[in-house]
Amino acid sequence: SNYQQALAWFQKALDLAEANNDVATMAYALINMGMTHKTIGDTARAERNLLDGVRFARRASIRNVELYAY
Repeated sequence: SNYQQALAWFQKALDLAEANNDVATMAYALINMGMTHKTIGDTARAERNLLDGVRFARRASIRNVELYAY
């Protein structure tokens, strides 16, 4: 499905961000993954991704991403 393809691309973005210690991109990727998991009904994974995304957004001081997660 398109959602599964989106998750695969978000995971690739997350992997690259982790390899480059790019905290802001890690936040964006995790928030997008969380919202996608929420949309497809995987609430446990969504919560995990969103909370991790918020943690990285706080570390990178990007409030708009942190707020989007809520």
